[in-house]
Amino acid sequence: MIGVKFLPLVLKQVWRARTRSLLTIVGVAVAMALFAGVQVMQAGVEAATQAQAGDTTLVVYRKDRFCPYSSQLPQSYEQRMRRIPGVSAVVPIKIVV
Repeated sequence: MIGVKFLPLVLKQVWRARTRSLLTIVGVAVAMALFAGVQVMQAGVEAATQAQAGDTTLVVYRKDRFCPYSSQLPQSYEQRMRRIPGVSAVVPIKIVV
């Protein structure tokens, strides 16, 4: 094999430039860890998305209010929401943050 022929030269260079070799090894290890972490998170998000695919609940907030505590809809909206085609139920709830 050609690789075995150069092995003493490679080991000599690694030993002479220990800091550079160590930084290279650490860099490759960090890159592999980040790649594995991203893959695990992507798989988790995909699993959570597929598990919630059948959920057809829509939560409605006031315009420009994304916090449930500050987004209090008037009670009159309940009747207006019931009249929207495709809405099967309207359940007013209070979310305590």
